[in-house]
Amino acid sequence: MSKERIQTNFLDKQAQENSKPGAARGVLAFLLVLVLGGVGYGAYQAFGYFSHFEFNQLKRNVTIELKEPKLQGGKAVVAVTIRNYNACDITDPTFFYSIETRDGKQLATGQTQVTGIVPTADRRTFENVDLGAVSGQPGKVHADLTAFTGSPDKNFPKGFPARFSMAFQEDGDSIISSLAKLEKEVPRYEGIHLAIGIEYENKEQWVKALEEYKKAVALAPANGNAHYHLGMALVHEKKVEEGLAELKKAGEINPFDKAIGEAIKSLTASKPAGDEGLEAASEKPQTRHHSRHHR
Repeated sequence: MSKERIQTNFLDKQAQENSKPGAARGVLAFLLVLVLGGVGYGAYQAFGYFSHFEFNQLKRNVTIELKEPKLQGGKAVVAVTIRNYNACDITDPTFFYSIETRDGKQLATGQTQVTGIVPTADRRTFENVDLGAVSGQPGKVHADLTAFTGSPDKNFPKGFPARFSMAFQEDGDSIISSLAKLEKEVPRYEGIHLAIGIEYENKEQWVKALEEYKKAVALAPANGNAHYHLGMALVHEKKVEEGLAELKKAGEINPFDKAIGEAIKSLTASKPAGDEGLEAASEKPQTRHHSRHHR
């Protein structure tokens, strides 16, 4: 039996359809939409990147740590410690959080803001931050900074803020030596002396820390954190009245810095000798970790 060959002219018809003016314009319009859509999306992505460029650069030098959350009145509350390795203060940090049970079950997500300042080269802990209601016992919490306010001085030499932050990637005495070299670039920037003083403080070399804080205050009398650390160093060296005077100056400059308020409260709590207040106020700060996780 001979096989009958079925012939179709599908391709011919398709070619004829595509050759019609209307069809060609339709294809071109469709392709144009695709191209414009891709360009538009790319432009949107580029705009988002460059509009947040400075924040993203600063964010690389900020770490956030949350302690295990507690359940209070049906709400999750947590202590948040933020460390700032930038050559500028940052204020009012906002972060996204995710709360889980100990076995990994997600309880809640959200975003919250803590009100306050985290000075350059320093840290602050915000206690009892409210993360909202949860239906279960919180066990773990993850966080990622999404916003804060801060910007390095525009008069800094080119690349100085990056070199300042990179100094904290060193270990031990190398941090201090790296920061000291930067003083030649910006001799009147009090942040360098504050940073060096804090490093000496962490090493319990209080006399050296005291000298650096004095330099910082001399350069920037309006820097509340410089007065705060100078006051704490004076208190540690048993110069309580001088230290308290510096702390009060710090409180006048930065009235919303809870660390300053707590230090003053600790010093003035015990009368008449003030020994207990002295011990509490001059307690060595928690060891800082210099290894940073860039986001």
